Amino acid sequence: PAPIFEPKLELVRTELMTTFAGGTGSYGVMFDAIAIKGLTITSADLHLNIGEDDGEKAIEIYTAVDTHLGIEKSPDKWTKVCCARKVVGKGLMKRTSIDSSLWLQQVNMSPGERRAWYITSDEPIIRYSRSEKTDCCEVFANSAHLQIEEGQGVGGYPWGNRLKPRIWNGVFHYETMDVVRSDTNPVPAGSLPDPDSVKVTPTKHFSGNSGSFGIMFDVIPRKKMTIVGLDFHTESTDVLEVEVWYKKGSHVGFERDQMSWTEVSYARIVGQGPYYRTSIDPSFFNAILVDSYERISFYVTLMKSPKMRYTKEAEDTRAVVGDIDSSSEDMDILVGVGVASYPFGYFFSPRFPNNNIHYVLNDETDDASEETPTQTLPSGVYVIGDKKEISTTFSSGNGGYGAMFDIECKSETGDLVISSMDFHTDLVGVDINVKIFTKSGSYVGYGYQSEAWSIVADTTVKGEGYYKRTVVPSESFEDVVILNGNVQAFYVTIDKPNLRYSNAKNVGDVWVQSEEENEIVIKVGAGLGGGLASFSSLFEPRVMNGVIHYHLRYQQTSPPTSAAPILPKSPTSTTGSLKTEQDFEAGSYGVIFSVRNKGLSTIHITGLWIYSDFIGDFGVEVYALEGGFLGEPVASQVQIASTTISGSSSESLIQIPLQNQVEVGAGQRQTVYVTLDRPSLQYAMGADEGSVSISDEYIEISDGSGVLGYPLSSSNVRSGRRFVGIVDYRVEESAISSVGSTIQASVMPDMTSSTETNPGQFLTTSFQGALGAYGALFDVTNVRDSQE
Repeated sequence: PAPIFEPKLELVRTELMTTFAGGTGSYGVMFDAIAIKGLTITSADLHLNIGEDDGEKAIEIYTAVDTHLGIEKSPDKWTKVCCARKVVGKGLMKRTSIDSSLWLQQVNMSPGERRAWYITSDEPIIRYSRSEKTDCCEVFANSAHLQIEEGQGVGGYPWGNRLKPRIWNGVFHYETMDVVRSDTNPVPAGSLPDPDSVKVTPTKHFSGNSGSFGIMFDVIPRKKMTIVGLDFHTESTDVLEVEVWYKKGSHVGFERDQMSWTEVSYARIVGQGPYYRTSIDPSFFNAILVDSYERISFYVTLMKSPKMRYTKEAEDTRAVVGDIDSSSEDMDILVGVGVASYPFGYFFSPRFPNNNIHYVLNDETDDASEETPTQTLPSGVYVIGDKKEISTTFSSGNGGYGAMFDIECKSETGDLVISSMDFHTDLVGVDINVKIFTKSGSYVGYGYQSEAWSIVADTTVKGEGYYKRTVVPSESFEDVVILNGNVQAFYVTIDKPNLRYSNAKNVGDVWVQSEEENEIVIKVGAGLGGGLASFSSLFEPRVMNGVIHYHLRYQQTSPPTSAAPILPKSPTSTTGSLKTEQDFEAGSYGVIFSVRNKGLSTIHITGLWIYSDFIGDFGVEVYALEGGFLGEPVASQVQIASTTISGSSSESLIQIPLQNQVEVGAGQRQTVYVTLDRPSLQYAMGADEGSVSISDEYIEISDGSGVLGYPLSSSNVRSGRRFVGIVDYRVEESAISSVGSTIQASVMPDMTSSTETNPGQFLTTSFQGALGAYGALFDVTNVRDSQE
């Protein structure tokens, strides 16, 4: 067994990370840090948008007693503590180390002390993240020793205008004296498992090509078992302090929620180094009894060193959190996340665990020897199954006002009952009005048809923030029954543009399904950007971030059912993107171009992407005008976007969220005018106005004009300019599958009560009108044998 150590006071060297999510940036960032225990800040890591090819850059770090609020433009209140020389950046999403040799002095903080920090450069290379909160400054990251709050971006050097609230991207390295824990009490020898009965399921990955403090992942046992220990992968050969945490259900949505986890192991053990498995002895692991197919999750973490190893696959891998990574006849081990700081810090996904699970199979021979007689239930009486849940993802990456998606019931024995949902938002402690709608069948073709939907939840909840579930109480949710084999659509929408969802590959793809008989399947759907319950501005494909609560209902004698009529299939849609390929040759405030619909179906312009050479936040407006462009002023056009976006480099596409989508009729043309609040939009030299620059099967984009000022006027328009970017669109198409398909199989009787021969009955096809031309051919079949 591992040795037992007595508690003692030791010097602890560790770190606290905020995030490296980026998203925006400028010349600097100000924020406060609060010491929980006495400590010394020894160095830092920063997030910069420059790489090694950009050469050395100047970085300055200042600190001040108490808060930065009120002294943002008072240089005399601040003390410069770094840097003695210039640094070379490591680029986006990577740590640029500002090591102790660069610091003019280290900074001591007493217990409870608040200290202001200002990190700046004479170039706009400092990356930070937006906070959706309205006020500064809530705690964003914390450890047992230190807290870091949200702060403010600085839009000029050295003491420029402030942008708030913003989140510093970086890491503080610090030292503190702390009590080192003793090991947990060993399990009594008599209760330890027989070593000969212990089995092991390893993970297939052991490259350890990435790592940090910890790894979280889910396990699904295929048999009833007791988990008695595990191994992990570390690059260290020193004495390590390691903890193992466990919870029932998936880790997804609970990555930073320590209160939902139970610690099952603490040990000080010697790391075995790269490519060797370091074992946690069963003597120091509280055994976990697990039923077959009971999903559980583990969090294995080092306490003082980012030397836990796991595997990161190539960027083009299609693996997502929750995919099966490794399997044996006894269990599945799933893809998880790496955890960047201790404990329960920021995480990276997907990551592949480098672990072994040790377990003992339990005896299942104590089942009843006599069969219970089957009881036939009366019609309409159901047996309700266990309450369950299934999580999609909390990886975020995108967001808006809502998400639409389909759920399919594939149980062969019962119907699916959806009892509630949790969603993902970046808002914390803010009141959120959430509405949930549903409709029978897929959402596809009905995203803009509010009359097709019924509301099942309308309540107000408080946001729980990034990577946590924001719960819609079951008492506020009207149960939705999905019959076996059927599909049901759902639309979750909130009153702020802070519902998080993720990008995906294709609408309708299976995103996640339950392990037990695939009884519930959740599919890729759409994000919505138009507002609360707006049924507008669909962005596809997107994956709702959240958790579905459900159970099955069973009935041995089904109630009588009447056959439903075969109605016309709903219209479907095709989504596409057309990107102009051209080197940047010009640029200014804005560009005018046109989009023409080449087909016979209606098209909606659903999104625009542009290039800008400005790094940081800036304003953008988009206008549309039916027909060709003649240099009309803005007043004659319809505004479809007015927002703030952020540039990170001149080579990076920037998405413009559209408040309203632009409809382009068959054969019609729409002019689009994009303008920024500064002369930093990039475009190219083109041909004459109206000359086609690029086209595909559905649309063509034509050259137009550059705009050299703001707002638009005839004096600042220069013709022969080309839009450089992407136009996203959706084609509305009829969903009638093929020639000869039956569109209705029942005749609607005349509603008169006449006893005479029925003078007329009618049969309606559809008035959806998704396509059109000069005429239509179709067949009519008499399905009755005895009548003409």
